Amino acid sequence: MLTHLSYAAWITCEGKELAEYEITLDRRKNRVTCWVPSQAGKTFTVHWRDMGSTIESATYLYLDGTMVPGQFLFGTGTAERGSMRVGEAQERPFMFAAVEEDTQGTPNKPGSNKHVGTIMVKIRRVKRTSPHAPNAPQTPPKFPRGRRSTGETCVGFGPVRSSQSQPNGTWSIVPYDPKNPGSYVTFVFRYRPRDFLIMQGIMSRTDPESVVNTPATPALTIASTPPSTSPTPSPKRSKPTRTASGSSRPPWQAQMGSFRFDEPLVKPDFTKSECPEDTEKKEDE
Repeated sequence: MLTHLSYAAWITCEGKELAEYEITLDRRKNRVTCWVPSQAGKTFTVHWRDMGSTIESATYLYLDGTMVPGQFLFGTGTAERGSMRVGEAQERPFMFAAVEEDTQGTPNKPGSNKHVGTIMVKIRRVKRTSPHAPNAPQTPPKFPRGRRSTGETCVGFGPVRSSQSQPNGTWSIVPYDPKNPGSYVTFVFRYRPRDFLIMQGIMSRTDPESVVNTPATPALTIASTPPSTSPTPSPKRSKPTRTASGSSRPPWQAQMGSFRFDEPLVKPDFTKSECPEDTEKKEDE
């Protein structure tokens, strides 16, 4: 588990927490980076935790540069995501896939290879404002992305499977600190096959791929070296106040019922909803 600034993130692969190697911290960007072993054909889940900041946050995952929205945390607690939603009640699990042949990526597109081989967790401190229509289902990109070599692993997506229907709304957000609107902390997991990591001296042949006997709350690993080059319990809420019958309302209210949003603001419970699309996604890539 990586930790920094009261937040933490880790990856499990088929239920086991992946071991992290060569952890580094860029204090200027508040970015923690590590290496993790990957094995083609195995699914994985990304987890993150707020260890008591008391400030709401929105999290975004970037898989080889493809953004998948995470969930809100409300100043404490844990969340996870292990799939991309591709329909109203359908999803495709995250998985490591084998690169079958060399690829060149997009040579004419600057930065097209920048995030290849990484799973990135961006946590933004935010304030929720007004209700927002739910995100549209996503279409997984063709993989592998970027310049890759035969025998490497890449992020892929497993077969379509059924999932719970998404909540019927989410929240618009504004930065908690307008002077610092970007990511408050970023965790970067550089994944490669075990043999590659051994060949590069990043891990030895006796080093484990996963944390042995992972407890319910894994021990924290705090990054302290300089960079070499990179479910929450729902808060109790009062019941929403109904408006008079026949009052006009926007489409999202027609789905949720008639709520009043006069001060004090009474917010519907979207604690399991996706964060809205990452409007600041170019800020610190």
